[in-house]
Amino acid sequence: MTKKTSIKKHLVILMLMLLSNTIGYAQKNVTCNLQSVPVKTLFDQIQRQTGYSFVYSTDDLKSLPPISVNAKNEPVNSVLLRVLKDTGLAFNINKRIITVKQLADDKTKVARTIHGQVFEENGEPLPGAAVFPTGFLENGVSTDENGRFVLKNTPAEAKSITAIMLGMKTEIVMIGHKENINIIMREEASSLEDVVVTGYQKIDRRYSTSAVTSIKMEDLNVPGVASIDQMMEGKIPDLVMTTNSGEINATPKLRIRGTSTLIGNRSPLWVLDGIILTDPIDLSPDVLNDPDYVNRVGNAISGINPQDILRIDVLKDAAATALYGTRAANGVIVITTKSGREGRAVISYSNTFTARRHPYYTDSKINLMNSNERVQFSQYLVDQHYQYPASMPLVGYEYALKNLYEGVYTKEQFNTEVSNMAQRNTDWFDILCHNSLSQDHNASVSGGTDKIRYYASLGYTDQDDVIKNTTNKRYTGMMKLNLNISRKFDVEFNINAYQNDRMYNASEINPVDYAYNTARTIPAYNADGSYYYYKKLEGYSYLNYNILNELDNSFKTQKVTNVMGTVNLSYHPSNWLHLTGILSVNSSASTSEEMYGETTFHSATLRNCEYGDVPDADSQMPYGGEYTLGTTNSKGYTARFQANANKYFGENMQHLFNLTIGSEASSNTYKGYSRTDRGYYPDRGMTFVSNVPSKYSEYRTWLASNVPAITDTKTNLISAYATLSYTFNDLFTLNANTRYDGSNKFGDRSNEKILPVWSVSGNANIVDIAKIRKDWLDFLTFKASYGEQGNML
Repeated sequence: MTKKTSIKKHLVILMLMLLSNTIGYAQKNVTCNLQSVPVKTLFDQIQRQTGYSFVYSTDDLKSLPPISVNAKNEPVNSVLLRVLKDTGLAFNINKRIITVKQLADDKTKVARTIHGQVFEENGEPLPGAAVFPTGFLENGVSTDENGRFVLKNTPAEAKSITAIMLGMKTEIVMIGHKENINIIMREEASSLEDVVVTGYQKIDRRYSTSAVTSIKMEDLNVPGVASIDQMMEGKIPDLVMTTNSGEINATPKLRIRGTSTLIGNRSPLWVLDGIILTDPIDLSPDVLNDPDYVNRVGNAISGINPQDILRIDVLKDAAATALYGTRAANGVIVITTKSGREGRAVISYSNTFTARRHPYYTDSKINLMNSNERVQFSQYLVDQHYQYPASMPLVGYEYALKNLYEGVYTKEQFNTEVSNMAQRNTDWFDILCHNSLSQDHNASVSGGTDKIRYYASLGYTDQDDVIKNTTNKRYTGMMKLNLNISRKFDVEFNINAYQNDRMYNASEINPVDYAYNTARTIPAYNADGSYYYYKKLEGYSYLNYNILNELDNSFKTQKVTNVMGTVNLSYHPSNWLHLTGILSVNSSASTSEEMYGETTFHSATLRNCEYGDVPDADSQMPYGGEYTLGTTNSKGYTARFQANANKYFGENMQHLFNLTIGSEASSNTYKGYSRTDRGYYPDRGMTFVSNVPSKYSEYRTWLASNVPAITDTKTNLISAYATLSYTFNDLFTLNANTRYDGSNKFGDRSNEKILPVWSVSGNANIVDIAKIRKDWLDFLTFKASYGEQGNML
């Protein structure tokens, strides 16, 4: 048969089919809104709405890609013509039967050669993409440097071409009778909302049966906020953030769906690219759960640069967290970082400058007395014969009145002092705070080819608080390398490192509280510019106090350095089986220093006298100041092997099974050292006093009992886990998870103390089950879950 005769034959057949469709089915219309469904789903919809039956071969439909159809009271022939265009299939309507079959002739039975080119959305050719006839992976090729490909010996049975590439959405294009095909591929980032990341799996959101909230980093980023946990405030349902300090170094407390335990740690588990993170210092649950404790140490993600984060998934219920075992009783927050992309190197730089305004007495929310009001209030209390507390500091109107009663002041001196006091209006906010300027800088580079992709970044954050001498400096670095060794084997290397330098006031000093709670009648300086001291009670003695002197002669600093490296091996022996192996190691070092100089109020209370006076024999620190040093070093590793099977079954691929099994071993060690020494002279070469006279027996007793505090803890954990889910025709999904943990922390009777963690859950696609077709309704899903979980103490 000649080529010209073949073309004529096709035209005649199509004209006859169109005529048949018009005559036999013009009066039948259909309404449907289907997204990414098999062609058979459309046939079922038409059959239910019109009463017509379909006759077809299932083999003809297997290679067809999912379709999307939106029709409103549209003739069936029009819908079918759109759907079956370029598929090599045709339809015929005869009475109550619609027959779908191949438009086959001698040419369609012969393998052929197809040429084409693959492009990015911006029109740039895309090299390194894998292109193959759908269903015939062995016939695939890779695009050249210009994005071109040639598919030789394309089987006649192939109805479409599939193009895949890491970082891009898979594209399927119908062949029809075309011999030249152009394919446009889109970045996978555009479909992030369609996937749920649990740290162990990536799950299609349609099949997720658990309570998970996912959010892109671009929707979470808040300028001027350097910590990811603070950015999450108000953005994640069921997540509550509380903090009892407004300073930049304070770490907030996070709770997911309330309190899960009375005595254990209540904080959620942080996971970075599938690896569980640990805090830089191993604080006890009692300390972390204390509502009055201000955590300036930081948490597991204090050193993570938000600019390196791609997305965050918050796992809330037992169905979502069961794979993490006992440690996940408080919920899990999964962080996924950015990866490289194929193409030319792209260099990015961003900076943010944030100005913070310190509080002013004129602010509407700061309703505090001025000096005149404070004096009037004191006079009112005196008129009412108010009994002042015995521990009240000797300062202000009350102290001047005391001096009058004791004859220290004459009436004229008293009146002069009260008059000056009423007009003083010391601006404590201006003295103790300042308007600050913080800055954040980030630089990154990303690029690669089909064989290797890279992402690297450097970050610098300098936060200056409105409280003077309170800063937080963070240096971050990240590098991620993805290697495509072959079609079946991938390797990912990831290194994260950071250094965090914090400086803040000593533990006993809170400048903002002082500004709020100290009367403006109290001066900060004398007339000659020297510090003004008033008497403050400590124990049984009144000692001189001036907060500026305390700030000048005390400090607290902390330095944390952390490095984590991860190797992720991925093997795909088939298109439905995925094997992974992960090894991650981390090392962290933390150093904290706190110092009170010999002129501070803290040192005076230990000395039992003012600076410059000769201490009594009961002095606990007759000379110098106090210095505390704490160090913590932690090391850990995680090793995991996991197999994931995801396979469709059934004549129409209506059954989907997903099975994940894995085992994991991890170990974390903390070694800490802490010591407090007295008699410290920072201005004398950072030396300590020696040869203290024997008369200071209290100090010698303290010295004999003062030993370092050393901690050495290790947590070993070995686990096995599994999850199984079944989905039927995208209508409903059933899921079961379980995990068993064994640890050296459980003791010699661990079998009686912990049960396996497990959960069962399911979801139902109400829209498709109930056949709801409304323009205003995108989806309606019902989910339910139940599980049993414990908290690791």
